[in-house]
Amino acid sequence: MEKTEINLNRLVENKTLTWLPWIGKNYIHSKNKLLIVGESHYYNPEEQSSIDKHQNVNFTRVVINDIGIKKEYLKYPDKRKARLFPNFHKTVFGSDKADTSELWENVAFYNFIQVPMHSNKSRPSTKEIYAGWDSFFKLLDVLQPDRILFIGSVVLDKFEIYSRRNKLKYHRVSKNQVSRDFSITLNNKEIPIISIKHCSQYYSVDLWRNYLSKINMFDFIEEQK
Repeated sequence: MEKTEINLNRLVENKTLTWLPWIGKNYIHSKNKLLIVGESHYYNPEEQSSIDKHQNVNFTRVVINDIGIKKEYLKYPDKRKARLFPNFHKTVFGSDKADTSELWENVAFYNFIQVPMHSNKSRPSTKEIYAGWDSFFKLLDVLQPDRILFIGSVVLDKFEIYSRRNKLKYHRVSKNQVSRDFSITLNNKEIPIISIKHCSQYYSVDLWRNYLSKINMFDFIEEQK
């Protein structure tokens, strides 16, 4: 773990990463390491406290600890609760009442876009997405995952152009829902990459839970029960 942290900090020092990824305490020794990839962090450029939080290199780790594990879910100014984490937890466990540390202590997580978006309605530019792919492959060299799950598929739409080698496979999960799946080869190891719809809105927990169950995405949780 110490060597991993040293290599991750080097990625921060050379501007490959803005924030250190979350690494669960059981991830490094897992037999089937899962990396979960979110899209981006959001901040309010008019609030100094928001700016300060996003300048913390450990911000992603704080988010997973406070929101993923402690479930201190964010609320919007209109008092609506942010739905990404509750919906994702329901997708994994079937309920948001579960001990979510069973998930987060066994996986790694980071956000693909390494610059903060101005709001949850902002979308990354093509330049930011391509920079994200550069960072992604450098991060994989350090984390060495065996499989990868993308929450959201916006950045995947640019992957074929970025790669010029890999072709996306589109698996229709329902009439209107599609998973963009493919695999990459890293150090002579094939790594499957699966995507689900972004969990924040217009999201069916049952649909995506059934899909991920069929491919045993979270089999390590079942093993612990």
